[in-house]
Amino acid sequence: MERIDDFFDEPQVVHEAEGVERAEAAITSSARLGTTVLTLMTLLGSVVALLPVWRSDVHLNVQLLLATLVLMAAAALAVWFAARGVRTRDAAARVPARLSLAAERGLGADYAYRLVVATPVLALARAVTWFDGEVLDAWVRGAGAGARLVGRAGDLLTPRRVTPSLAGVLGGMLLVVLVAVVTS
Repeated sequence: MERIDDFFDEPQVVHEAEGVERAEAAITSSARLGTTVLTLMTLLGSVVALLPVWRSDVHLNVQLLLATLVLMAAAALAVWFAARGVRTRDAAARVPARLSLAAERGLGADYAYRLVVATPVLALARAVTWFDGEVLDAWVRGAGAGARLVGRAGDLLTPRRVTPSLAGVLGGMLLVVLVAVVTS
């Protein structure tokens, strides 16, 4: 079984990796100080948020917190043990090459997302678009065409001038409205 650690046995790669380690170890003191201050301020802010003085509604699930801390410590210990004996002190060098390459490529998560989420959602979107355009809009277009036909039929059946009976009906409505306004 080929391992990435085998790749690190080559002299040129070892020399480059040691150079990278020296470069990473050359973090300036101001950068270290800044990171340390940010870490301490984060911890201080977390503790202050839990004080009863602030009367905040912060609820702390102690069991979940302890489980998280235990898992973090276990992961750190596993990385520390895995990094022992590797010249570059990189725990990832012990991972088999095929697994490392698969992890770099996302372990097939993109393919699974496309298969399980994207393809069905796009198919549903296309179906809804077709239904909207071909079925619902057909009813709307049909209602518009029907209203146009009824309007043309009404236009052909009614005379262009106002008839005396229509004027009488309109006058009677105005008289009823006037009486209602005056008597109220």
